Amino acid sequence: MLHHVLEVILPEIISFLELLGVIIIFGGGVKAFIYLLINIFKREHKPAILELSKAMAAALEFKMAAEILKSLLIQDASELLVLGGIFALRALMAVFIRYNMKTELAEHEAALAREAAELAAKLNEEAEIEEKAL
Repeated sequence: MLHHVLEVILPEIISFLELLGVIIIFGGGVKAFIYLLINIFKREHKPAILELSKAMAAALEFKMAAEILKSLLIQDASELLVLGGIFALRALMAVFIRYNMKTELAEHEAALAREAAELAAKLNEEAEIEEKAL
């Protein structure tokens, strides 16, 4: 009885989780593209790649949740091997994405620090010019 209920309900839940992953990646891709355009045309430093990495990491979590649920529907060992391989690849991708996020965050923070130092130097120069004028 419970197995039959799972066979009916789980495919719908799995599809929903996978759809959420796709929507998250699409939204993150759009946001990252907008950030890239802002960076190009307004000469600002928006973390475009970091935003895309965040979306990919979040989407992978939903995709991996779907894979875990798929494991409840496995009928034989060959399906388990395929599912295990897919899960392992997604877990590996998650590790690489997290590493990329860490690297991008460090680069973004360094760029912000450089901008702050340049602004502080400019303000100091302006203050010195004002002092000399007085």
